Amino acid sequence: MNILVKKSEITNDSDGGNSLRAVSRPTPEQKQAALAFFENLSHKNASLEQLENALQVFSKSYFTLEENMTIIRGLLKHMKGVLSSNAQADDADSFKNITKARNLVDQYWGKKGQGIVKAIARSENLTIDTLDQILEFHCLYGFQMNDDAIQAVNKKIENEIHGLPLKKLGFIARHAVAIKLPLSPEFQKSLLEKIKRSSRALRDPRTTVPLAWSLAALDSIFPTEQYRKIAKMIRKPCGRIPSPTRIQEQQLRDIDFWFGWDQRDLKFRASEVNSKQERALAKFFNDAGYETTKLEQAIPFFKKAIDFTILGEKEQFAQKIHIELDGPSHYLINGNTNDAFTQLNGNTIFRSGLTNKAAPDERVVRIPANIARMMIKQSQSSLAKQFMNHASRLEPGVYHLQLKSEKVQGSNDTPFVFEKIAGDNSQRLCH
Repeated sequence: MNILVKKSEITNDSDGGNSLRAVSRPTPEQKQAALAFFENLSHKNASLEQLENALQVFSKSYFTLEENMTIIRGLLKHMKGVLSSNAQADDADSFKNITKARNLVDQYWGKKGQGIVKAIARSENLTIDTLDQILEFHCLYGFQMNDDAIQAVNKKIENEIHGLPLKKLGFIARHAVAIKLPLSPEFQKSLLEKIKRSSRALRDPRTTVPLAWSLAALDSIFPTEQYRKIAKMIRKPCGRIPSPTRIQEQQLRDIDFWFGWDQRDLKFRASEVNSKQERALAKFFNDAGYETTKLEQAIPFFKKAIDFTILGEKEQFAQKIHIELDGPSHYLINGNTNDAFTQLNGNTIFRSGLTNKAAPDERVVRIPANIARMMIKQSQSSLAKQFMNHASRLEPGVYHLQLKSEKVQGSNDTPFVFEKIAGDNSQRLCH
C-alpha cells in the first residue's frame, strides 16, 4: 500500500493506496495505512509531515497491544536513525533535527502512550526483550513514565529477573538511570545475587563498566547503601580493564569519582560547545553590569564542564556563580507542555552530583533553555539583578532554576526559584 500525504482528507491514489491525512475519526483504511507506515518507518523514507499524519491517526484510533508495539518499534528505529544521521552534523542543525522529532512524537504520545505502556507491561505475553525496547524508547525520546506505568514495569521485571543474564540486567539499569525509573528492592537483591554467581560475565568490560556506571548514577538519584554494596563487588573487575574505549574511560572516571575509589589517570571530560544562546545569555548579564568569563577549568576534574561563569559586578567582584544552560536533551517530557523543562533526566542529575563532589564549595545554577530565552528577550537589567541578588545568597551546591509563574512581573520580588539538586539538603527532582 502506497502512503501519500495530501492536504485533503483521505483520498485514493492512482495505485489504490490511501493517504494518511488525519480526520476526527480515522477510517479503517487510514488506520491500516498508518500501521504499515510505522512498520516500515525509517528516518530516510519519511518526512516529519508524514510522521505527524501517522501520529494523528495513532492518537485517534484504537490499536491492539501487538499493533502498539509495532508503532513503538517504528518510532524507536526512527529516532535511532535521526541520532545516527546527526552525529557528525553541525551542533545547531543536529540539535534542531533531534528536538523536532522528539517534540513531534511527544505531542501525540501523551497520556495515551502512558496507558499503552501500562497495558503492555501487564500483558502475560510480554517478553523481557520487548520491555527492554519500551525502556529504550522512553530513553531516546526522553519520555517520563507515570506511577502506574512504573509499577507495571517493575512488576514485570521482578517476575522475569531471576532468569535474566547479567548483561540484560545492566541494560535495564542503564535505561532506569535516564528516565529515573526507581528499581525495586527485589531487583537490587537479585542483581546482587547474580553478580556473586557471574564471575565470567564480569570479565567483559561491555557488561561490567556500564553496570557499575549505572549503579553510581542510580545512587545519585535514589541514594541507598545497596547500590554502593553492589558496586563494591565489581570494583576489582573494573580496575582490571587494560585498554578501555573512550566511553569506558569516561564512565570509569565517573564511577571512581562518585564512589571515592582510587582515581585512575584518565583524560578530562571536555566540552567545546559555545552556542549562540550561551553567548546571548552571557551578554544579558554583561549588559546589566556583571562580568562573565569562560574559565578553562571552572570545576576540578571536569574540564570545561561549565558554560560560563558570572564573576560579579564590574569592579566589584562578588563570589562567582557558574552557569550551565540546559536544552531539551537534559529533561524528561510527559505530554504536558506546562511541565516542559521541569523534570531533569537521570543523566543530568548524576552529572550535577559529580560536579558538586568535584567542587563542593562552588555554586552552579542550571538554567533551562526556555527561561534563558525569556531572560534574553526581556533584556532587563532589573531581571539580571534579581537573579544575582538571590544567587549570591545561595549556599554551595548545584541548583535548577525555575519560575514562580509563567509570566514574569516587573516587580522587586524575584520571579526565580532555585531548586537545590546536588549538595547538602538537596532535592533530586525524582518521582
